[in-house]
Amino acid sequence: MVKKISLITALLLTALMLMASCGNGAPDISEVKDDFIALIDASREVNDIFFGEGLPTYPRTGTDGVMKYDEASGVYYIYYEDTDSGKILKYYDKDEKVNKYLSVRGFADGETPDEGYVYKKGNEYYYPTEYTEPEGVGIYDSSSPIYYDYVRYDCKYQSVDDIKALASKVYSKAYLDSVYSTMFDGFAEDGIGLVRARYMNDESGQSTFFLKSNEFKPLFEKQTEYDYSTMKIVGSGKHGSVTVEMEADGKYIDYETLEVKTGRVKKQLKFVRESGEWRLDTPTY
Repeated sequence: MVKKISLITALLLTALMLMASCGNGAPDISEVKDDFIALIDASREVNDIFFGEGLPTYPRTGTDGVMKYDEASGVYYIYYEDTDSGKILKYYDKDEKVNKYLSVRGFADGETPDEGYVYKKGNEYYYPTEYTEPEGVGIYDSSSPIYYDYVRYDCKYQSVDDIKALASKVYSKAYLDSVYSTMFDGFAEDGIGLVRARYMNDESGQSTFFLKSNEFKPLFEKQTEYDYSTMKIVGSGKHGSVTVEMEADGKYIDYETLEVKTGRVKKQLKFVRESGEWRLDTPTY
């Protein structure tokens, strides 16, 4: 009887040890390395959207606005301040039914103006010119938001949901929950003030554009480059999480001097399982 009980106890202990081993043991690096590399590579686009330059927007060119109507001449016109071409008058030629442009040049008293001008107003002389309007001209006007620029229509991400769909394929839910509040909600904090959401859908009814904050300062110019040949597993945790370490080139904090430096350093990244797939649980930039 004693032997039977001892045998049963031994079998139970063995089973428990096997279960514990299956639950907490880290996989071999060869089993997960390709998946981890694919996630790190994919994270670069997400990092840039969240913390880098962000989605492409139409520039504020200084050539935005609505043409005015001059009753005396019956002409629609607008002045542009172009960074390359200087002051430009755009007007609509109603006979030819096309927009035309004049370069506006100022001359000081006593200074001889260049020949070829077609109109004079005070010290300003108007010269015919070939002018190409910058891309996106006329997109912004007085109703446009001050703190947000318009995401280009040819960008494949045109809503908060589009960005979330991309990010959820790369990063864990826990990590993204900590990012989304800043990216899409904004917050107010003592000593910092109001921090506006980086992205938002335009619910004002003034436009159909997706909006991107023009106040956000990118956290990096260049993202960390990882040496995948040095990747190794250094730990595992509950629910199948895995931590890997590898050499990387990028910025890091020297904890002896608390200075931010650039160079080669060992970095650790954590991965977790969600719905049967791996996701990054730490940022990679």
